[in-house]
Amino acid sequence: MADDTKKGPASAGPEPMERCKDGFRTRLRYGKGLRGRFTIKLHDEAAATRRRARLQELAELLASAGHSAEARIILRKAAAVQSERDFDEAVRVAEELCKESPRAIKRLQARSLTFRELGEQWTDERLHARFPDQIKKKKTHEHDAARLEHHVYPVIGSKTVASVTLDDCEEVMRKLPAELSPLTRRNVGHLVARLLKLAVYPLRIIEASPIPAGFLPNRGAKKALACLYPDEDRRLLACTDVPFCFRLLWGFLTREGMREGEAFALTWADVDVKRGAVRLDQNKTDDPRAWALDTGTAEALRRYKKHFRAEAEPGDLVFQDPQGRPHTKFGAAELLRGHLRAIGLAEERPELFESNAQRKQIRVHDLRGSFVTISLANDKTESWISDRTGHRSSAMINNYKRIARGFQELDAGTLSPLDFALPELRALASTAASDQPPPVEGGPEVGQRSEIQQERRRPQGDSNHTKRFCKKPSGSRSWPPTRGIAPESSFPLVPPRSVSFRRWVHARGNLTAPPAGQLADYVGPRSRSLRAAQAEQPRGPADLVGRTRARLCRTNDPKRILLVALAKFARSERHAHAR
Repeated sequence: MADDTKKGPASAGPEPMERCKDGFRTRLRYGKGLRGRFTIKLHDEAAATRRRARLQELAELLASAGHSAEARIILRKAAAVQSERDFDEAVRVAEELCKESPRAIKRLQARSLTFRELGEQWTDERLHARFPDQIKKKKTHEHDAARLEHHVYPVIGSKTVASVTLDDCEEVMRKLPAELSPLTRRNVGHLVARLLKLAVYPLRIIEASPIPAGFLPNRGAKKALACLYPDEDRRLLACTDVPFCFRLLWGFLTREGMREGEAFALTWADVDVKRGAVRLDQNKTDDPRAWALDTGTAEALRRYKKHFRAEAEPGDLVFQDPQGRPHTKFGAAELLRGHLRAIGLAEERPELFESNAQRKQIRVHDLRGSFVTISLANDKTESWISDRTGHRSSAMINNYKRIARGFQELDAGTLSPLDFALPELRALASTAASDQPPPVEGGPEVGQRSEIQQERRRPQGDSNHTKRFCKKPSGSRSWPPTRGIAPESSFPLVPPRSVSFRRWVHARGNLTAPPAGQLADYVGPRSRSLRAAQAEQPRGPADLVGRTRARLCRTNDPKRILLVALAKFARSERHAHAR
């Protein structure tokens, strides 16, 4: 059947084929404004569909080489042949005709690119070198290359990118192992979709991606997060059956909140062991950050470098395995679980080693989660936490707030200093003075506070807390004291000077009022009037409690009643002293 050729605008997509006496009729575009109808002499619809796709590729090749005039004849003959061998011969003639055109050669090379070759160019950063403005440098190339090798390449790796269809992509998802989590399945689908988008632009191999919206699986329900308690961390770091280099790494991650990849790549040039600071110029979020290390962590790194890595160069890695090689993410989670089993956590907390639809077994990344949880439980602010973790929003930190509230109710406490939690480093401290950080040139001596630290310890006279409850008597210590204590099984009747009165009342949980003689430890100086009050036992805080309860009839909080009563008593003593 003769083809009818005409000029017209390009169609929005392939038109449906029409069945005819000799097979199927279809319309193809083979140049700017040139379209024609051609007869594919095949009676099987699936084979005719594949033949039409190859004819369209051939038409685009001829058009890119400027052979639109010859394209109509070549396409008509290629559509009329019935065997694949004769069709391949027609394609070979067309390619020979287009070899003199650089544009056509580039298109031929792109058309012959397989899905595996495209994926390898992406993961080894060759595509980033070619298109630095459109394709970012990959930071997870090891994980992506492993997923592509295990799940994608065996199915569509040998197919050319131009021949990959939606059915091929669905076949990749169907062949994924059933035990994979929804999030892992989504990651695999995202890799396939990403490569096909790159083939559209900037590579310009295909006109559009065959993957429609809604192809990627859902993320699935959130799973329970695993965290270590501070006492479990102490047991892990004290277990000498675990190699020292791993205990140092686990303790560092739990106390500083770094990502495992950031810690694995940390060099001595990134750590200022003299001042106790660390900086991360290269990280996952491309947001350089720096912060002051925990005092125990900074001292631990000082001792570790001095006694174990004295010959280390600035470019050497801080953390190495027992053989002196860099740590790797692969197998690190199983290694951590083995170390936790060594201290008996498999019997005490079996949930840490369970992996099901509701829970993940503990990973190295969960040490970072433990840092966030313990920090929130100990009243650290989100800004303080994000300065160390690198979180850009509160969404991720909010995931740990529920667990942190549980840690507070259980009174889990805080982490031990790293230099004392590791027996090898604790043994290096011969005297108490050697445990203190070395003095900074131009700064305070060991045991003294700097001007900034002294300024921080001064009472904030303009705070609402001070104005409302605790006006400071003239010439006395700061009121209330700024340092707190961890609650014990029994508490003194009167808090020591270093204890916040609010925290002491919360810990005691009763209305026992301290005697007036002991009240002098924290309400003001031992003035003449206060000494007289001790001897004569005048009206004291116990009397004020009853009157204050009547005045605060709208509240049933006994702690607030006692707090206000004692604040009034302190204020009355201050006035008596002034007189």
